[in-house]
Amino acid sequence: MLKLLDTATDNRAQVITLALVAAALEARMVNDAWRSRPRSTDRYLTFLTEHGHTLTPVEEVIAGQRTPDDVEID
Repeated sequence: MLKLLDTATDNRAQVITLALVAAALEARMVNDAWRSRPRSTDRYLTFLTEHGHTLTPVEEVIAGQRTPDDVEID
């Protein structure tokens, strides 16, 4: 990682930093986040949506856009 950052342009370094932050947020998300809706997870998912990610039904529940009862389970 340090080698990547040493040779990276400022813009590339920002993208790498964003990837590290996103990975850290994803790693902290618990498996039952749809139940507990951890603090700030809705903001993170909104950020992803604003940048082109389409939320899955479970992510919509975590983001507060749906309730668990609204999600069909096969």
